[in-house]
Amino acid sequence: MKINKIKNKKEFLIGMTVGALSLVLLEAILFGGKTAYEAYQDNADSQIVYDEGEDDEEIEASEGVFADNGNPIIKDTYDKYSIEVIPPSGYVIGEDYESAYGIEYYNADQSIRLEYTIENSTADEMQSYYEFEKEIFKTSDDVQYTDVSSTEVTTMEVNGYTVNYLSLSYTYNETEKYTEYCAYVMLDDATEYMCCIYGMTDDVNEDIIKECFNAQLSVTK
Repeated sequence: MKINKIKNKKEFLIGMTVGALSLVLLEAILFGGKTAYEAYQDNADSQIVYDEGEDDEEIEASEGVFADNGNPIIKDTYDKYSIEVIPPSGYVIGEDYESAYGIEYYNADQSIRLEYTIENSTADEMQSYYEFEKEIFKTSDDVQYTDVSSTEVTTMEVNGYTVNYLSLSYTYNETEKYTEYCAYVMLDDATEYMCCIYGMTDDVNEDIIKECFNAQLSVTK
């Protein structure tokens, strides 16, 4: 089964918190969303609002920035870090999507999608990354989700980095099994370079995480 291409996709989880992501998922599920991946798609044309203290400010993703070799360069919303994204071999950038805040890639048959972003969450906050989504899936009356489960944060050493990761898995309509991985490297106490992996359970596994972080991170502060 192919994962559909995204056009005019929701701006990449700018300054994402777990709560903001959860609201996106909740809205999509109430309108009959099929998977968490498709829940992100349903908000393709929406703008993200984030808390900046006294005032709320609408943020629109800026145009994509690319290195001379064609690799995208992404940044966090505070302009603290910039990273050149080097994808696994065989993955190509998603059609019609360019943003300074994130980039997406697909494998050859589009059965796996990767999302790279730089997020602002503490290590403790990342422990509960999937908890809200899991509860929404379990209690949804509009769509059929079963076998919903998530894992605790685990680590692996890849290319000299400590990569943290956790996963969410579920079955849709009793037959289609999906697994999502959220893998990340902490850049400081409250910032992480993140790669989220989406696909059917038979297509994704922990080895893909190793591929996603196998290149030396080109980090600029």
